[in-house]
Amino acid sequence: MDASFWLESWRDGGTKTSFHRRDVHPFATRYLPAHELAGKRVFVPCCGKDNVLNYFRDNAAHVVGVDLARSAIEEYMADNGIALDEVEPGRFEGDGITLLARDLFALTADDLGAIDIVWDRASLIAFPDEGPDSLRQRYIRKMHDLLSPGARILLVTLEYGPIMPEPPFSVDPATVRGYFAEGFAVDHILDDAQPNHRMVEKFGLRFFSEHAFEMTRRGEKRHDGARTRELVAA
Repeated sequence: MDASFWLESWRDGGTKTSFHRRDVHPFATRYLPAHELAGKRVFVPCCGKDNVLNYFRDNAAHVVGVDLARSAIEEYMADNGIALDEVEPGRFEGDGITLLARDLFALTADDLGAIDIVWDRASLIAFPDEGPDSLRQRYIRKMHDLLSPGARILLVTLEYGPIMPEPPFSVDPATVRGYFAEGFAVDHILDDAQPNHRMVEKFGLRFFSEHAFEMTRRGEKRHDGARTRELVAA
């Protein structure tokens, strides 16, 4: 799987991009309520045109979304009747929101600015894990690199069987802990079995659950003269 898979998915549309909800995912409002978002900067990797961007734009200090497909960002603007300013190629800015039409793996901390919270419903489960240099392993390393101590990730994964060869991939709680326990405090906060989920009938699944995790970047900050150095637990 490479970039062409996602670009073609957005070009074709239909069921290939039907993972976008028309409402705001209930895990976002339950575990990231509006009062906790005040003054926070939120990052949404693989944001597509998801309506959760509006929730964060309205309640957080700022939301930054990134998607490889420029068309996803254009569809977001068209669907919501807004025009963001393209301040530089692939960088769209508006009141309370920045959208980047860029390769997630090429992002730096300077591209994002300080991030307090990450909402990941469509990133980890979108990438295959085929070894140490797989897209999923690269994504995990990128999250370790981009986030400072104290930053939180609200991660949503799916677990189902039988396993399917294409996204969204099944990722169980033990696997999540294995991915992140070294650099994050991982709290599995919900196992939501959904026997009537549309994927069960569509793909002939035996079971389907949606999991939520709250993960906090480990480490501590200390002042060294005029500079602040971040020490992250390895």
